[in-house]
Amino acid sequence: MSNIYRIVDEEHLIEIVDHNPYKIIVVTFTTQQNHHNEFKKCLIELSSKFKDSIFLYVDINKYSNKGILRVYKIPETIFVFDRKRIVQIDGFELNQIVNRFYEFEAHTRSITNKVMVERIKHVQENIENSDESNNEESNNDENDDDKSDNDKNNEHSDHDHNAKTRKNSKNDISAVIQKLEMVKKTKETEEKIISDHKK
Repeated sequence: MSNIYRIVDEEHLIEIVDHNPYKIIVVTFTTQQNHHNEFKKCLIELSSKFKDSIFLYVDINKYSNKGILRVYKIPETIFVFDRKRIVQIDGFELNQIVNRFYEFEAHTRSITNKVMVERIKHVQENIENSDESNNEESNNDENDDDKSDNDKNNEHSDHDHNAKTRKNSKNDISAVIQKLEMVKKTKETEEKIISDHKK
């Protein structure tokens, strides 16, 4: 999957930023008269080395700007991380862009890795909790015939507890699924941008 895109609409840019908070997003704003091809070549080289980052190039003359993201000077390159503009480089400064990217990528890599590890642990815990709830439920069903009336009352309270645990697990799993759907939407947006680019 590609990690470099031509952007023609500000809404696409905002959507990519919103769905990728823990990736470095590099955006260059240029025109054909202002070294557009040189910037694009620089981004292509970086994108081939840094697959976990996203690189966006914008020809300002072919860009639908809604006024959400300000462009102060052409050419301009910005780095976005955690939905914030972190670095802004004005002018034709390819070496500075590359050097700042390497510096910034090294600094944010540990943050990104930590977030991804926490997400993976959270998903694994949800799966384990869900499996444990299902095992307890099946064990309760097997022993149901052998229990006295007193035990059955206790089982109902255990069943209520298990139902609450399953409900919490389902809520946690729903949150994970929601996050995965956001990733899917990002990929769909990226694919739409690619298809728009091919037209």
